[in-house]
Amino acid sequence: MKHEFNSAMAFSKFYLQQNYSFEGEAVIDATVGNGHDTEWLLEAVGPEGHVTGFDIQAEALESTRNRLGNFENLALQLDGHENLMQYGFQEIACVLYNLGYLPRGDKSISTQGTTTIQSIQAASELLKVGGVIMMIAYPGHNAGKAECEGVESHLATYDQRRFQTWKFTFLNQKNNPPVMYCLEKRRTS
Repeated sequence: MKHEFNSAMAFSKFYLQQNYSFEGEAVIDATVGNGHDTEWLLEAVGPEGHVTGFDIQAEALESTRNRLGNFENLALQLDGHENLMQYGFQEIACVLYNLGYLPRGDKSISTQGTTTIQSIQAASELLKVGGVIMMIAYPGHNAGKAECEGVESHLATYDQRRFQTWKFTFLNQKNNPPVMYCLEKRRTS
């Protein structure tokens, strides 16, 4: 079956669907935004799983609540994803990041490389064996370019015996196409 991907996030969700099952698992949407990825994660975990979403903007969480309604297995946190260790997670199967700024929001409020790297480090410690961290980064603006460089450098430091890290980008898209980064906790660790 042929699949056409119009975005890096669409490709990342396809990759996750083909290679992982999150049914009944605990997962994190590290950048809730308008709730599209949160909704996708809710469907992926089913009624027995749990989704925790983080965002630093109250309007993002409100938009997501309005979009999705109330779910018993969804917790939305008005907090930065770098603080995820403070929420008592035991083990997580997936962390999804859609970095940058809130679409149609204030572009001066953007994820930052320093806090994103702190969050990735914490998430990798909580990641179950066979779990995955998926990030879409946008180098087309100054904060995004610095964040991409920092994330990529950070991911290159992981021990290959315990983790596999890689990136994907569209080669023929102009104007700094998005980059998909992935960190998988190896089953052989």
